[in-house]
Amino acid sequence: MTDRDPDIRTDDPAHYRFLALIKRVAGGIFVDDTMFVLGVAKRTAERWLGGKPVPDPVIERLERDAPAVEAFGRDLHDVVKRHREAGLSEHYMRLRMRQYAKTLSEEVAKEDGE
Repeated sequence: MTDRDPDIRTDDPAHYRFLALIKRVAGGIFVDDTMFVLGVAKRTAERWLGGKPVPDPVIERLERDAPAVEAFGRDLHDVVKRHREAGLSEHYMRLRMRQYAKTLSEEVAKEDGE
């Protein structure tokens, strides 16, 4: 059996599975992050985080996406580490990451408008 995450306090295996997946993809178990990741209303996120049943397609999507999200996080960590070691200021990295994040939204809007 795998080790249980001490931050996840539930005896329900299905609820534990959901919370562990949310933690993997969002980095923590928070209502706002759950809403953002799953595209659901606050009440839905609160209910699911509180132990209400989560639809199978939601679990399946989280299971499918979790490895890619974790790999992306490792890649970001490596990029920041490499540039920090090269002497780049944290301020510049934050600025460029914020600017890049905005371009992601713009690219989606362009694709929708085509």
